Parts: sequence; C-alpha cells; structure tokens
Amino acid sequence: MRGSCVKDCDNFSRQARRQGAAYDNPARFRNNPAAAEDLPSMSPQSPSYLTQLMPLLVSWLTVLLPMLCALLPAVLFFRGRQQGRNGSLGRMLQRKLRPADGFHVYHDLEFENDYGECVRIEHLVLGSSGVYPIISTRLSGEVLADIDASVPWRRMLHGREQPIPNPLARVHGAADLVSRSLGVAPACVHPLLVVTGVTRLAMPPSRVAVFLSPKSACEAVHDRLALSFHDEQLQALRARLDTAQRTERPLSAPLPQASRPSAL
Repeated sequence: MRGSCVKDCDNFSRQARRQGAAYDNPARFRNNPAAAEDLPSMSPQSPSYLTQLMPLLVSWLTVLLPMLCALLPAVLFFRGRQQGRNGSLGRMLQRKLRPADGFHVYHDLEFENDYGECVRIEHLVLGSSGVYPIISTRLSGEVLADIDASVPWRRMLHGREQPIPNPLARVHGAADLVSRSLGVAPACVHPLLVVTGVTRLAMPPSRVAVFLSPKSACEAVHDRLALSFHDEQLQALRARLDTAQRTERPLSAPLPQASRPSAL
C-alpha cells in the first residue's frame, strides 16, 4: 500500500514537471501534437496566462496615462465653463427671464481685472432695470453671515463652529468688474448672491441682495421696475455682451467716462 502511494506521487511529480516545461518552452511540443493535447488548457487564472498578459497591460498603460493626464485639464476647463449654463440657477434664469420680457441672460462671461487675470462670472442678466451679476454658492448647516467682506462667515455643523470663506468678496468684485468693463455707473449694477443648501442663514441687512433659492432671485430681477437704461444704451450693452459670449474673449476695455450710461 505504501509503495503504491509513493509510486503515484512520483508519477504526479513527473507529470507536473513535464507540463511546466511545456508551458515554459512551448517549442518542445510544437512538432508533437499528441503531447500538446495532453496538456491542460490555459485559463485566465493560470499564472502563465497572467505572466504573458502583464507586459501587454504595462505597454497600454504607458501609452494611455500620458494621454489622460493631458486631456484631464481640458475636460475640467470645459466642464467648468458649462457649469453656469447647465446648473439649476442657469436653467431657472433661462426659463424665467426671457427676451420677450426684455431680459438677456449670459453665462460664464470672463472679465479681466487690473492685474490682467480673467475672472469668470457665472451668470449675468441685462435688462432695462440694470445689470445683474449673479454669484451662487452652496453651503450646509446653519450659517452666521457677516456683511463685512473681509470677515469670514461661520458655519454650525454637527455642533461645531467652522469658519468658511465670505462670498461677499466675490460679489463686490464682480459688481466692480461689470461696472468698469461695461462702462456703466455703479448705481446701474445690482449684484445678487444665491446661497443654497443651508438650513438657516443669519445675516444683517446688506446692500447685496441675498436669496436662498434660484426662483426667488429670478422673481426679484423680473419684478424690479426701476429704469436704468434707455433703449439705445441697452442695445449697445447687449451688443458688447453678445460679442463677448460668442467670441469667448474677456471684457476689459471700459468705455470713455463721458459715454458712461448713468442711472436715470
């Protein structure tokens, strides 16, 4: 009995060595089909299969990784440019403020500041009642806001107070850029801030209109009756904004002081 077991083990070892040699050197059995048929087929779980597959995967990754690294910044750039138009606020503005009602909505316009840097403004609405640069931000929890743009806001989340950037600095900067780049008086520019996602926003009265939903911001623009621009001034501003939207060039050159439209 013991001799039979030893004999079976020896036979198994010789068969395993023969199959391993065939995998390592397939040329030995190239001219012997009968011997090749005795070998088990290679499966994806076979170590030899993985060994042959690894060089191919490495070569593909060597080619694909540089391409992905080169394409990723471009994808993020174009996605950022379309974020304003395709967001909930952008869709709401397009639906509520129509050209038939005298409003013209622009998304992702770029303005050049004094340092030569391009600043993107998410939304801008032009109407006879003025120009409305609209900045949006999404927060969470309970927010304690300060009207001083240099003072951070505070957010209460899970019982802890956290400082967060004050978005009013962006709003004031956008209003100033729009006023100087379009050559309109500051009284004709009405910046809006839309804050979404908060459970409560505590904020003292501010000269910047703050809204907690895109719908309320659209209604405020639509219902404003004050007249800021005549038809000729409105058409001139619309032509500049249409050109900037079509050519995707930043607005930077202000009009001469004498030709600035002023509030009526």
